[in-house]
Amino acid sequence: MSDNSGEMVAEDGYQIKQGYAEGSNVEMEKEITALIRAQRALSLAGKALTTADNMDAQANQLRQ
Repeated sequence: MSDNSGEMVAEDGYQIKQGYAEGSNVEMEKEITALIRAQRALSLAGKALTTADNMDAQANQLRQ
């Protein structure tokens, strides 16, 4: 506690318990699943660009 934090005030209906984790409104399973899907989509897009680049290179070689 510092001079700037002010006086501690107890509120009704709340308890402070040591060793408990704060509850979160984020559903980790859904977030991880969304992250995995985004990573797979990014990987697929990268592979598609690589394939298109290779096809262009082959087409250019055939023209020569």
